[in-house]
Amino acid sequence: MFLFLFSLSASAADWSAVQITAFNEATAVPYTRLPVTELHPGLAVSASIFSKERGAFSWSLDAELGGYHNDQVETAMYLLPSWRPTWWLHRAIGLTGMVGLGYKHAFYPQPTYMLEEGEYVRQSSWGHPEATAQIGTGLTIRTSDHLAIVAQYRGSLDGPFSSSLGMPVLMHARVHLGLEMRR
Repeated sequence: MFLFLFSLSASAADWSAVQITAFNEATAVPYTRLPVTELHPGLAVSASIFSKERGAFSWSLDAELGGYHNDQVETAMYLLPSWRPTWWLHRAIGLTGMVGLGYKHAFYPQPTYMLEEGEYVRQSSWGHPEATAQIGTGLTIRTSDHLAIVAQYRGSLDGPFSSSLGMPVLMHARVHLGLEMRR
C-alpha cells in the first residue's frame, strides 16, 4: 500500500488540494454529551492525489496522515488512502463522503503484560500495528475558489486490537473541523 501511495504522490505538483483538520476522537453523536465529554485531540493532513469534477459531482483520491491522543486508550498515527466524493448542492456548498482503508500504529498509555507460563510478565512495547477502515460524511463550504471550510463525521474500525481479551477490533468516531486549500 505504501508503494502505491508513493507512486501516486511522486510529484507534489499533481496535488490539487490540501486539507488540514483538527478532530476529537471518540465523539459518538448522538450518544455523547458534548459539554461534558473529554477532549481527545487529533490532527489530520491530507492531499488530493487525483481529482475529477463533472457538473454537480466531484471526487478525489486522497492520502491522509493523521494522529490522535486518548490518554485512557491509545495514542496513534495513521496513513490512510481514501476516495472522497462530493455532491455540490450549490456552487459553494457540497455534501461529502469518504471511505478509506489504511495503516495505523497505536501506542498504549499503560504498561502491557503477557501471560507466560501462568504469570503476567511486563512487556516492552514499540506499539501495535493495525489496519484501519474509515467511512465518513460531511459538509464543504467554499469561501473562495481556493479555500473551503470542512466539517466531517467519521467512524473507523481498527484491528486487530486485542483478540486475547475478546476485543478483536476497536471502533472510533471522530468529528473533524478544518480548511481545504485548492490550487
